[in-house]
Amino acid sequence: MALLAEEVVEEWLRRSGYFTLRGVKIGVHEIDLLAVRHRQGQEPECRHLEVQASVRPVSYISRVPKAEQKRAVPRTAQSAATTN
Repeated sequence: MALLAEEVVEEWLRRSGYFTLRGVKIGVHEIDLLAVRHRQGQEPECRHLEVQASVRPVSYISRVPKAEQKRAVPRTAQSAATTN
């Protein structure tokens, strides 16, 4: 999934006029994407990007408390309960 996410970000950067390098190694560390864009009459714009993707990104923000999980009823179960 990480490589796919990097490819999507890299494609966006290239379409936005950036020159990109992937997987740049610095010692034991690695930069996911390094992007540089030159515009006439301006200093080069440089970006260092670390890309992460998740199927369930909410779990990375915070855990949902058990009380909230019990209170939140799935839509299909909720609609079935109201029709009975």
